Amino acid sequence: MLLVVHGLVFAGIDMARITPDDMWLDQSVLNVRLPAAEVFVATLDNSKTYVYERDTGILKSPDPIMETTTRQAAEQEILQAALEDGILDQGMTNARTYLRWFFETLGYKQINFVPPTP
Repeated sequence: MLLVVHGLVFAGIDMARITPDDMWLDQSVLNVRLPAAEVFVATLDNSKTYVYERDTGILKSPDPIMETTTRQAAEQEILQAALEDGILDQGMTNARTYLRWFFETLGYKQINFVPPTP
């Protein structure tokens, strides 16, 4: 089976995990400890994923779960490729960019993002 796969992976921070203890003022600097970035969704885009070729041979009957198994493996490969390409770093960068804009809009001039606690 040859499966052409397109996938989606979304990563970022879970803002619900930010507590009041994760934000404090040090003179005029707003310090913010963000949670670690995480993958929220890693899935196939089924509207663009399709079987390109299926060859079962003359004497072999088709495997009814082959496509399901292949799609599941492809989903794991998409997740692994996104992780290797740095999606968690990009998710953290995007979160910091958005939150910096948000806090500056609230009037804070200096924002310091503290690394997440392991």
